[in-house]
Amino acid sequence: MVVLAASLLALPAQAQQPLAVPPLAQLTDTAGALNPADRERIAAQLTDIEQRRGSQIAVLVIPSTQGEPIEDFAQRVGSSWKIGRAGVGDGLLLIVAVQDRRARIDVARTLEGAIPDVVAGRIIREVMAPAFKAGDYAGGIVKALARIDQLLDKEAAAGALPAPTTSVSMPNPADGRGEEGFFVFLLVGAAVGALLRRIFGGIGPLLAAGGTAFYAHAIGHSWLWAGALWFFVLIASFVFSSRVGSRSVSRGSGGSVYIPGGWSSGSGGGGWSSGGGDSGGWSSGGGGDFGGGGASGDW
Repeated sequence: MVVLAASLLALPAQAQQPLAVPPLAQLTDTAGALNPADRERIAAQLTDIEQRRGSQIAVLVIPSTQGEPIEDFAQRVGSSWKIGRAGVGDGLLLIVAVQDRRARIDVARTLEGAIPDVVAGRIIREVMAPAFKAGDYAGGIVKALARIDQLLDKEAAAGALPAPTTSVSMPNPADGRGEEGFFVFLLVGAAVGALLRRIFGGIGPLLAAGGTAFYAHAIGHSWLWAGALWFFVLIASFVFSSRVGSRSVSRGSGGSVYIPGGWSSGSGGGGWSSGGGDSGGWSSGGGGDFGGGGASGDW
């Protein structure tokens, strides 16, 4: 009898266990509300916003907060993930709890001027709720992000939001841009630089770095991107040739080239991919201070 009573008393405590903060991701859908095409479209939209504005936005679609107020859950996620650029703090969380029929737009402090509470509430009521009532979760999220994007544009135009300093997010290696494109340019430029150093001495890496950066700019990259590439190719060329040491880097079949691994790029705006959930490798900028700004609503 005592054991039964203790078990019954323990049930409410077990039911109140808070939902664990999910792994950091640009887009998470544990509710299964989005199909693959929806996820791809939303991820592309989030990437575009970050590339143009620098601000980091994360979307979470979950079944339920398990009895916890969605505001408290959003606060825990924001405190854990710390999205937004370091030193800027321009992160935003868009959370949808499908079974609870609740949504939350949680805004980091820097964006509270661009997206005040009343505006966040209006986006939920006028944009998200009608779509969610019709079962169109993807449509509601896409339209809400478009409205948020417009507000960020106005904030940037007013000079209240710093411009991004580097390109970020989910690069397409096919066009030679982003992390993968940078890595390809770096490897090729460094290999050529190491070879030219063996032939021409110290001027070799300079020639390789300059040529690589000039070509990168010629095909459409910014001078900032090309300048960073120049620096890393120059350094990598010297490292390359030093690693090879006495082993000859020949143009024939007998040569060997050491390719260092483990290089990755990052920035104040957040390195990219979409880890966890429906993303793959996205990382926090480390700047979000979520102090309760934003709004919640239901449908």
